[in-house]
Amino acid sequence: MKFKFIFGKKGYGKSEYILNEIKNINDRKILIIVPSHNTFMMENRVLEYLGESALSKIEIMDFKKLTFKLLNIFKAKTKNKITNIGKYLLVNYLIRNNYNQFLYFKKNNSTNLSDEILSILVDFKNFNIDKNSINDILNNLNSDMELYKKIRDLDYINDLYNDYLDKNYLDSLDDMKIVNEIIKESDELFNYYDIYIDGFDIFTYYQYEFLKIIMDRSNKITISLTLDKFSNSIIYNEIFKIKNRIRELLFDKNCSDYEEVYLIDIDKSEDLKYLDRNYLKYDAKAYDYEVRSIFLNKSLDNFYEVEELCKKIRSLVINKGYRYKEIGVVCRDIDSYENFIRVSFDEFNIPYFIDKKNEITSNVFSIFLFSIFEIFENNFSNNALFTYIKSGLLDLNDEEIFLIENFVQENGISKYKWKSDFIDEDCVRYRIEDMNKDHIDISDINNIRKKIINPLMSLFNKVKDKNSVNYFIKEFYGFLKEFGFLDKVSLICETLKSRNDFINANELIQIVNNVFDILDEINDIFRNEEMSFSEFMNILINSISKIEISHVPMRMDEILIGDIERLKIGNYKVLFVIGCNSINFPKSYKKEDLINDLEKDYIKNLGFEFSITNMEKNLSENYYIYSLLNIPKDKIYISYSISSIDGTSMTPSILISKIKKIFPKIIEENTTIIKNDFSLDKMYSMNSTLSIFISDFKNCISNGKLSNIQRDLYNFYINNEEFKYFLRFFLMRIRGENYNDLLDLDILHHIYKNSKFSISSIEVYSKCPFKYFLDYIIKIKTKRLFSFETYDYGNIVHFLMENICKNIIKSCDFSNLSKDEIDKFIVEYFNNVIFSNKNKSYILNNNFKFKAFAQKIRKIVSDAVFFTGRHLSNTEFFHKYYEFEFGKTNSKIELVLNDGRKASFVGKIDRIDFCKSNNEVFINIIDYKSSIYDIDYGKIYNNLNIQTIAYMNCIIRLYRENYNINLSPCAIFYFTISKPVIKNKKGIDLIKEIGKYYRYSGFLIDDIEKINLIDRNVLNGNGSIVSVKINKNGEIAKHNSSDSILTENEFNDMLEFVHNSIKDKILKIYDGNIEVCPVLDDMEQSKCSYCNYIGICKFTKHENKFKIVNELDKSSFLNLIRKGSN
Repeated sequence: MKFKFIFGKKGYGKSEYILNEIKNINDRKILIIVPSHNTFMMENRVLEYLGESALSKIEIMDFKKLTFKLLNIFKAKTKNKITNIGKYLLVNYLIRNNYNQFLYFKKNNSTNLSDEILSILVDFKNFNIDKNSINDILNNLNSDMELYKKIRDLDYINDLYNDYLDKNYLDSLDDMKIVNEIIKESDELFNYYDIYIDGFDIFTYYQYEFLKIIMDRSNKITISLTLDKFSNSIIYNEIFKIKNRIRELLFDKNCSDYEEVYLIDIDKSEDLKYLDRNYLKYDAKAYDYEVRSIFLNKSLDNFYEVEELCKKIRSLVINKGYRYKEIGVVCRDIDSYENFIRVSFDEFNIPYFIDKKNEITSNVFSIFLFSIFEIFENNFSNNALFTYIKSGLLDLNDEEIFLIENFVQENGISKYKWKSDFIDEDCVRYRIEDMNKDHIDISDINNIRKKIINPLMSLFNKVKDKNSVNYFIKEFYGFLKEFGFLDKVSLICETLKSRNDFINANELIQIVNNVFDILDEINDIFRNEEMSFSEFMNILINSISKIEISHVPMRMDEILIGDIERLKIGNYKVLFVIGCNSINFPKSYKKEDLINDLEKDYIKNLGFEFSITNMEKNLSENYYIYSLLNIPKDKIYISYSISSIDGTSMTPSILISKIKKIFPKIIEENTTIIKNDFSLDKMYSMNSTLSIFISDFKNCISNGKLSNIQRDLYNFYINNEEFKYFLRFFLMRIRGENYNDLLDLDILHHIYKNSKFSISSIEVYSKCPFKYFLDYIIKIKTKRLFSFETYDYGNIVHFLMENICKNIIKSCDFSNLSKDEIDKFIVEYFNNVIFSNKNKSYILNNNFKFKAFAQKIRKIVSDAVFFTGRHLSNTEFFHKYYEFEFGKTNSKIELVLNDGRKASFVGKIDRIDFCKSNNEVFINIIDYKSSIYDIDYGKIYNNLNIQTIAYMNCIIRLYRENYNINLSPCAIFYFTISKPVIKNKKGIDLIKEIGKYYRYSGFLIDDIEKINLIDRNVLNGNGSIVSVKINKNGEIAKHNSSDSILTENEFNDMLEFVHNSIKDKILKIYDGNIEVCPVLDDMEQSKCSYCNYIGICKFTKHENKFKIVNELDKSSFLNLIRKGSN
């Protein structure tokens, strides 16, 4: 037997050497053994180097395929083979049933215990640690040592594990052992074969045994290993171990025809060779020449990093003539980059294959199964239910899902309420006034609920009192079959195939098959094991989560993208390394295994082989990185991001600083500043070119210049059926035309034919015309959630103040009631109204949390009502109207606009107080506020806070026109109804302090007589209704609130200004002006603080008009409105 070692660094042509040697063999059979993930690539290379005819004499296999073939040929497969998930289930079963036998695991039962134990049992087989070996280890340990207890427990489980497998299953880890016996017994197997073993960095015990046996049979064995003739670096430690182990086998066989070949030269550029020779040196000399084949790139984030990668790939293919298959992309964190890769590669029309095992957690069938487990585990929680509903396997359309989701979220439906039909009481009312409305028809909602819940309840009722695994499996399969879930999966598969999405269709089929295989294995292993359905589902879901799906490349010419370990064999001319950040490049191994590093070293020092430690893993990581740098023949591009997609700062890998140190003249490309400047060499694909063209077109519009290329592209896209609508939309956005057109006159006539305006709608229009359009014309409704919002608080406070005050006035003398009497009255009112059994569906009567909040409201309203009564005892005014409404038959308000058109108004004033004195009728308007209100003349000038001012104007006009009564305004008041904050309560009159909080704020007429009518005690300095001080001269003292005090002329000017502003706004509304033009608080603000429609209007300060609210004092405000400034 001839034996040859081929040594060389990664990328030095070991595989090519083998293929060239095979080319000259004509009379012998050839077997090439490679790692499993490299068989496809090796087959392609054999076809490329040797042609199709070579496949008749060459077999390309991994060890798994080799054992499978021999076991089938010699009929050695007499039992079913247990899967990796089956092994997990078996270990789980053994732990459950032998828990009391353990020394260590009884006290250290981690959530991943089954996985950790299985990993060590696999190590026992891979390193041939049998019963005798374990006893030797135990004999060298003290019984009180932690390692002794671990090994003893593992030995106990290992015996049970192997006994079970021997009786029932065939373990794939034993395949190599069986095959070795088959080869020994056969006189013909591998006789006169030339065997080539390429690309391995590790061998198991039985793989070494295989080598030992075929050394006696084969004509020649050639093994390639990644070693540097001139370096003894520790990164090659594991490879040296392989070399020495094989040489020991050769020595035992007295092999005399032994050869070592070192590949020490390769046709590469000088800078790549220099990187290869100097990367591992601590004292490497700097490369003094221009760097032509190594490129560094710094990007803003992962997305732009991948986009830059695509641009470079397209440039290499278009301008340099590279094939896609000659380019490789390596990423250490493929999961983080996968979505960006798929989006960008599709946009740039680059064929690619991501070489990774896919977890199934995002597959519709696995999502469906996981959600069922969560539903039963968390007692029908909404999150789990809506995952189940939206899995795509229920017989529900989008409209039904929308209806049930909105209903549930609005009405706080959860858990037990799902299990029976929803009733009227489940429909939460957020306004107490709505309690008298008709019952809501929820029959459609209940029909949807039945489609969702009936299958679950059917399963739940069958399994809730049972405890047999066999029974659970039978019922679970029946559940999937009976309710058509499997038929729906089949339908989805057919739909995917009809769209030529064969990858996802096959993945779904594989997952369904794997799930049923898992159910079979659970049935075989656990049989009639007693457990709850929750435990059964937990085992099933944990098993399903371990399913991994692999795909095979679909095209011959495509970019292969993968992790370092999966791209070790590759004939790449150009290599891209992305995500080269310190967080994962190199990957750092710190988490200890069940048997930690110190314990592993102890076992190895006893003379046993065992799995590698974290230190050895970190060395392997450096080996992978160094090997990576040697793969490309022409160029290597290394890139990193300075931040993650969420803005977290990121630092470059040590690899970047090493390369910069070796190549001080290297130029790092900086693409952190995003430039979309347009040129011919950036036309990579139709999609990507459109994106750049759109971005660049904006500058051309502002400059007034358009190049010939851009004109040609515009004509191409605008006449292309696939792209013309996108182009029109984007150009509209660029020109700032987002909804700035006037509405059509016919549409306007239809919209405003019988419309009535509220002051609130005018304020909204003033904030932004487009928001008005969405709120009042389109009438967009925001999703109602089961919560008590600020506006709900305002509604209930208004309701309570109106009705409680009315009831008190009807029954007794409001002004003389004590605090205790009012508290008692309000408690009784709450019990009869808010907490009444007939009002169970009212939000504040819904559950304990809201009832507790209602009690807080009761206390606040009690204080407000008490001080309202106190105010009545100290004023000449009386309560004329509560919640006075405009727009009714006897309270119509109509404005005549400047062009003769008319506009009707509706509105509601919280309270109107009258006073009759000296044949005059005086009026105050009181507006209830849930928080302290400060007068802001800037907002009044911009028509943002004009409601009460407009109401004063309306009520004066109404009385003058309908009743021929001239009302004399005294004040516009704001009454804050919220919990007062009093910091120091010691040594003070608490009622008096709270009373100060409940004084009115707002606009007052600068007239002592009128103020005295409002508050009798102002003149003697004890005013309890308004915060006004009178000086010795009998005049109003100037203080912080003087801006709120207006002369009669000033007050009338303000009323007139608001009146004219409203007419002006209505004219614009009638003319159809719905432009995006928001009001911002200041120049620093980038978007509207009062609106959630930014996703619709796409407002930006660069593309749209906007207004800024300037702060105005009273004097500035009055000057502006008198000048008629706009």
